Amino acid sequence: MRVAIGLGSNLGSRAAYLSAAIDSLSSSEAVNVVARSALYQTDAVGPPQPRFCNAVVLVETMLPLRALFDRCKQIEHDLGREPGPRWGPRVVDLDLVVADVVHAEPDLAVPHPEAASRAFVLAPLADVWPDSPLSARPFVSPQRVPWPLVEPVDHTADIGLRAVAPDESDLLAVLADGLVDVVLDRRTISESLRVDLRITGGDDGGDTEDRIVSLLSEIVSRFDAEGLAPRRTLVRSVEGNVVHAVVRGETFDPARHIARTAVKAVTYHGLRVERSDDGLSCTVILDL
Repeated sequence: MRVAIGLGSNLGSRAAYLSAAIDSLSSSEAVNVVARSALYQTDAVGPPQPRFCNAVVLVETMLPLRALFDRCKQIEHDLGREPGPRWGPRVVDLDLVVADVVHAEPDLAVPHPEAASRAFVLAPLADVWPDSPLSARPFVSPQRVPWPLVEPVDHTADIGLRAVAPDESDLLAVLADGLVDVVLDRRTISESLRVDLRITGGDDGGDTEDRIVSLLSEIVSRFDAEGLAPRRTLVRSVEGNVVHAVVRGETFDPARHIARTAVKAVTYHGLRVERSDDGLSCTVILDL
């Protein structure tokens, strides 16, 4: 059975939360993620609140829709979604949008009863399932923004990380993951441990560059001093010069984890965040 699952987030590192939810779906028994849409940024429905990032994934599954719905709610809980008002802000939201079958229960209707009128659902749905049962619905496509991406770039004897993301929170999160990829093979790390970080990025007038260096330096320090091996970093919020982040990983074990290289410091050398209508980009140099 094919099922389209809609995802949304408007708090913290929005795209990172969506990616974490997709990874959790991919690792679920009897669920195969076969396609992921582009990332869209849209205004929120309801009371004033931050803009959403939205996406849709197409999955193939043998699970009943009720069991798949329950799995989605568990993923929301695991990623830190807290109870709140309807139409309120949330770190992550997963909805069953449409499937090969129709399902009707008081608390679970597929197709989703509001999907046909929502461009932030129809646009990403068209990316992954262009001939879905909702494909004839007209819509005006919302703004596309880049999925966060980080890749190494050579820089003399050191190494640089080039990253793009839709906003600062996602830029911080993807750079943290890129840093760990330099030090470790993240595929060998589980998410059995959660560590909450509160990091001050410079003085009261600290900028994005200060917060980048402070967060990445804290991750290097925690690995060196405590053996904290992050699998994933999620940014809960950026409030002034303070970054609230959640690191999910485990304690480094040289018998199980593959170490690659050591990072001595994260530098300001050449660090400049560039802004555009699509988001942010930057290059960070790591002193090896």
